[in-house]
Amino acid sequence: MKAKEIRAEIRTIWPLVGFIWTPDGEYEIPEIEDVIKALEPSGIKDLSYKGVVWECDKSALAANDWIKRHCLDIGLDKQWAFGECFASKINGQELSHTLNICRAKDGIYLIEAKGYLYRRADSAKDAIHIVRM
Repeated sequence: MKAKEIRAEIRTIWPLVGFIWTPDGEYEIPEIEDVIKALEPSGIKDLSYKGVVWECDKSALAANDWIKRHCLDIGLDKQWAFGECFASKINGQELSHTLNICRAKDGIYLIEAKGYLYRRADSAKDAIHIVRM
């Protein structure tokens, strides 16, 4: 899928998103279950939060890096449409939070690196401001 199509889908959900960084021109679109399965051996979900040394932004960054390496290891020519996003509201709760985002085959998902919990993106429940893939 072309990066500009992914950006357009994200802006359909969150029209006021400030910045979407998609440095690759095209991305592979995975099944969400394959993404979660790829994250499992990373061990990221088992890392304890420790003040500002290790918190949500580091977990999301580590998950993003892990998925990029996974795509390399399985021999893909393009990265999965997976990255990080920065939010002020998640699942209806106002907070500053970083989590992962994925354009999967059946839509856009938000993924918590702590536990690999995922759900479909929802403009009424989430306020995303920056996306980096």
